[in-house]
Amino acid sequence: MLLDAVAHDRAGRATEAGTLCGDILTAHPDHVPALHLSAVIAFVTDRADTPWYPTMRLFCQDKPQAWERVLERMSDELARVAASERELLLPARLAR
Repeated sequence: MLLDAVAHDRAGRATEAGTLCGDILTAHPDHVPALHLSAVIAFVTDRADTPWYPTMRLFCQDKPQAWERVLERMSDELARVAASERELLLPARLAR
């Protein structure tokens, strides 16, 4: 079940991964890998950045198949980069 949770997480399906981790932790509250994955999912949910790839931005749908807002946010970010706001390409700690 943990491998399924990892596969969901890697595919960007945090809700499904979190649900599977919850099921594992209900049965085995001391399951360290499930605790770790749950913490990772909680850390990256509702964020536009990721600690593993500091120059990458995440553009997530508000609900399944809702691409319009995602594409608007991506377009806005690309326009800012094209307008020479180069600090957007750097991690926050290096942009200062």
